[in-house]
Amino acid sequence: MITVESGIKYLFRGLFFLVYFPFYLIYRVLLVLLTYLLAVPLSWLGRNVLLPVAEFIGRYILKPIWHYGFAVPAEWVWRNIVQPVLSWVWKELAVPLAVWLWDRVLYPFLYYGLYLPLRFLWKHVLRWLYYEVLLPAARFSRTVVLQLFRGIRWLWLHLVYYPIRWVWLHGVYYPLRWIWRTLIQPLLRWAHRKILRPAAGWFRRLLS
Repeated sequence: MITVESGIKYLFRGLFFLVYFPFYLIYRVLLVLLTYLLAVPLSWLGRNVLLPVAEFIGRYILKPIWHYGFAVPAEWVWRNIVQPVLSWVWKELAVPLAVWLWDRVLYPFLYYGLYLPLRFLWKHVLRWLYYEVLLPAARFSRTVVLQLFRGIRWLWLHLVYYPIRWVWLHGVYYPLRWIWRTLIQPLLRWAHRKILRPAAGWFRRLLS
C-alpha cells in the first residue's frame, strides 16, 4: 500500500524528471556535437599551429622582455623594500588582528550562524530531498537518454545502413566481382598467354 510519504516522493520525482530531462538531453546532444565538430578540429589547430607559434613568441620575444624588463627589477624591489615591510606588517598587525577576528567574530558566526543551521537543514530536509527525489530522477533521466540513443542507433542500422549495404553488395560489388572473375580476368590471362608473351618473345628474338 502506498503511503502519503511515498506518494509525495514519487510526485516530486516525476516533477523533477519533467524539468531535468529536457536539459539533460540537450546537454548530451551538445556534448556529442561539440566533441566531434569543435573540440577535435580545435585540438589539431592548437597542437599544429597555435602552440608552435606561441612557443616561438614566448621563447624569443616575451621571455627576454619579462626577464630584463620586469623580473630583475621586481626581484630587487621585493628583496629590499616589499619583503621587509610585509614581514613587519605580518608580525605586528596581521597575526594579532587575525587571531582576534577568529576568536571573536568568525568562529562564532561560522559555528552558530552557518554550521548548526545547515546541519539541521541537511539532516531533516535536504538529505531526504536529495536521496529520495533528485538522485532517482537524475538516474532515470540518464537511463531514458541511453535507451533513446540505442533506439536511434537501431533505426539507423536497420533503416539506412543495412539497406544501403545490401544494395551496394548485391547491386554493385557482387556483380562487378562476378564480371571480373568470370569475364575480364580469364580474358586478361588469355591475352597475356596467347598475345603478350609471344609478342614479347618475338621482340626479344628480333632485337638479339
